[in-house]
Amino acid sequence: MKQFFAAVLCAVAQFLLTGSASAQFNANFQTVTISGVSSNWAGVADYIVGSNTFGDVLIIENGGVLSNFDAIIGDLSGASNNTAIVTDPGSAWTNYQGLAVGSSGAGNNLVVSNGGAVLVSYPGAIALGYSVAGSSNNSVTVTGTGSVLSNNSDLYVGYRGKNNRMTISDGGVVRDSTGWVGTGVSSSSNNVVIVTDSGSVWSNGLMVHGDISTGNQMTITNGGQVRCANIIMGNAASSSNNVGTVTGAGSVWNIGPSSGLGSLEVGWGGRNNQLTIRDGAAVHATHGLIGESKSNVVTVTGTGAVWDSMGDLTVGRDGATNTLAIGPGGSVVATNVYVSYLVNAAGNRINIEGGSLMSTNVTIGNPTAPNCAATGQITVDSGTLLVTNAAGNATLEVISGTLTLNGGTTVVDRLVITNACARFVHAGGTLIVGSYVFDQTKFHSTAVTPSSNDVLLTWMMGPGATNALQAAAGDPNGGFGTNGFTDIFVVTNNSAAGTVTNYVDVGAGTNKPARYYRVRLVP
Repeated sequence: MKQFFAAVLCAVAQFLLTGSASAQFNANFQTVTISGVSSNWAGVADYIVGSNTFGDVLIIENGGVLSNFDAIIGDLSGASNNTAIVTDPGSAWTNYQGLAVGSSGAGNNLVVSNGGAVLVSYPGAIALGYSVAGSSNNSVTVTGTGSVLSNNSDLYVGYRGKNNRMTISDGGVVRDSTGWVGTGVSSSSNNVVIVTDSGSVWSNGLMVHGDISTGNQMTITNGGQVRCANIIMGNAASSSNNVGTVTGAGSVWNIGPSSGLGSLEVGWGGRNNQLTIRDGAAVHATHGLIGESKSNVVTVTGTGAVWDSMGDLTVGRDGATNTLAIGPGGSVVATNVYVSYLVNAAGNRINIEGGSLMSTNVTIGNPTAPNCAATGQITVDSGTLLVTNAAGNATLEVISGTLTLNGGTTVVDRLVITNACARFVHAGGTLIVGSYVFDQTKFHSTAVTPSSNDVLLTWMMGPGATNALQAAAGDPNGGFGTNGFTDIFVVTNNSAAGTVTNYVDVGAGTNKPARYYRVRLVP
């Protein structure tokens, strides 16, 4: 994939360097208006708004049409604050080779509004912030119903330049085959994309947000939409601290699968990349990955926020300390969930903090990693963990790592903990399990059996330690306090592995509203 990326970049680097340049502006603060007529420069050469000047303006309005080969707004390093405006239905600017907003200049602008259209023919690309040296703070704005910026090739927001911005608002539409934010060189940083308002759409095939640079941002808000086949956030090792935010009811990021794999990958090569889905927004993807690299985070929080449609979700494929956090009102849905998937993955975690995770297969850790290296964690502090299906055989398996229940509700058809690298901590909350499979040679509870008014408790004792059976009264809501357990039966210094013992708690069957038990190994 990275070889393909490099080939595309080389091809685009050439698109603005062919043909002879023809400047239509030879002084500062000049204005050219094409209103209701056609102007054909296709047989001449490039159309340049601000060759080495500033404050020049091109206006295409009232059905006016301009056709040319390449187009450049802000060509040389001294070309700043130049602007092209394409506005009104029927107004169009057609570029047969490519379009650059800020080739080497800074602060240049393209505005497409009120039904205007800017088109680039294949194989030309659209580059916003083209040069390393000075092409910063350039902007593209596509606003208003019927306003379109379109090409059949690549669109770059920050191709070697930094602090460039694209805004799609109020029903505007941008279309391309591949969308890039922050690429070309590692210094192409802090570029911004905003898609806002109902009907506003950015449509791509592949998207790369933070290709080899840092601090790039994309925000989908107030009913805006982004559509793509696949998305990579933080592609290369140098692409860290890139941020994506999808927020507000009606704001949607649709990822495949009709024209691609439908993969959302946060932190493929880079670290500390972040995606936040909040407050009624939705992300739909077929596959989800957080962390081929390290310390990447996805947060789903706020009423109605959802990340769903996934066949599989991996938190920490080959990287470490990646996190999925599901806050109050947030929901994540995936058929298969893997935490710390490959042998080098460690310390990856899912934190359920008031939201819900729904799956039919959840696996924590990797069985082939030596010395319990590939560890993962799922912690339920509040909210819901559901691992269920209609057949009643959905499985949560802890292979290497920890399942911790501090609160909330966990419902599992089948709980499997048979590996020596696995830990299960039930400190609070409600656990409902259809069946469980534990290592039958290890310390574990085997049965809790009502008998008339009594309760028979059976467990396999841990060798080489004192085994203490403890009980705690439940509260009216079915919960219990972790500090409320007291000893009711003690076996001192059991020495034999595999020894099963039991205890009859007399009258315990009449306790209301509930009574909880645990067995501890006392040091």
